[in-house]
Amino acid sequence: MNKKLRSSMVALLLVLNVACDRKDDLNGYEVRYKQSLSKWQEVKMQQGNSYTYNVNFVSWSGFGNTTKITVENDLVTGRAYQAFRINETNGEREVIGSYTENQSTLGSHDTGAPLLTIDDLYQSCARDYLVVDKKKNMIYFEMDAAGLLQVCGFVPEDCMDDCYAGIRIDSLVWL
Repeated sequence: MNKKLRSSMVALLLVLNVACDRKDDLNGYEVRYKQSLSKWQEVKMQQGNSYTYNVNFVSWSGFGNTTKITVENDLVTGRAYQAFRINETNGEREVIGSYTENQSTLGSHDTGAPLLTIDDLYQSCARDYLVVDKKKNMIYFEMDAAGLLQVCGFVPEDCMDDCYAGIRIDSLVWL
């Protein structure tokens, strides 16, 4: 076989190998992810680039937090955080810490959801969470009733408590 033909065959095999690998990149969630991303882009075109969304975490042991991210014209402009514990007697949330950040103080606290737009969350979903080893992790991808991203993450198979890593959007409100 001549050198040029062999080089062409090697190149073709590399392309086919990459194409086959990419087919499983999102662990079977490609179609749903793309549908949701397309729906997000469509709704965002209609509603605009300004919204708030909430991210909540509640532990099995009775503590948790909620973060509200404000996005205006595709830029994060605010973050409000509240930590709480659940009162064992009445089941109510008791606030144990909070803060509010504006444009000049964004990122000044270590706790709370990261300063990301929904577009950033979609990218993170595909890049960081849907691609983990499905033999070692339970992978989750859920959309809300409108078809928008709600949950994207994973739990390691051998983990017992509070091991979810990923995105969990509780609510989205257009400004």
